[in-house]
Amino acid sequence: MRIIGGKFKGRKLADIKKSDNLRPTTDSNRENLFNLIESSKYLDFFDLKNANLLDCFCGTGAVSFEAISRGAKLAYLIDKNRHNLLLAKKNCQILGLENQVKLKNLDISKAKIDFGVEFDLIYLDPPYFEGLIDKTLKNLTEIISKNSLIILEYHQTSQPQINDQFECILSKKYGEIIFDFYRLNAP
Repeated sequence: MRIIGGKFKGRKLADIKKSDNLRPTTDSNRENLFNLIESSKYLDFFDLKNANLLDCFCGTGAVSFEAISRGAKLAYLIDKNRHNLLLAKKNCQILGLENQVKLKNLDISKAKIDFGVEFDLIYLDPPYFEGLIDKTLKNLTEIISKNSLIILEYHQTSQPQINDQFECILSKKYGEIIFDFYRLNAP
């Protein structure tokens, strides 16, 4: 795995082993994702520069590190798996981003928490087929602002049921993976 664009373009991240039981977003899908974020007319209300990011199931942290490489200011990386957080911490150290990254060992689908930060971008890429996107969005409702961009990554056969509090503004499919872009509906 490597960083695709921005100031860390080409930098390699820590190797993962099959035994790590991770399913990181592929380099090509991360490239597609950030191309959409930076150039889609449907997302023109959002600016990645200086954004605060909440990465709810961070795994290796590759999506967060890609965002920071492209100008995001701060990333909170959340994962309930301590091994994943150690890998994300190692990647953070490889890139020298300790001042821009906060790591939390937490089950974000259950724990109510106020981070004291307004998040511009909320990214959810949980383990597939466990129904965690719906639970997590319900749990995060209080900290999602009307200006937040919410990105869901999921397998085509595990489409989440999102309540009408959220509006889907863009959906893109790459192979078996779908990226949905949401924001809060106006009251």
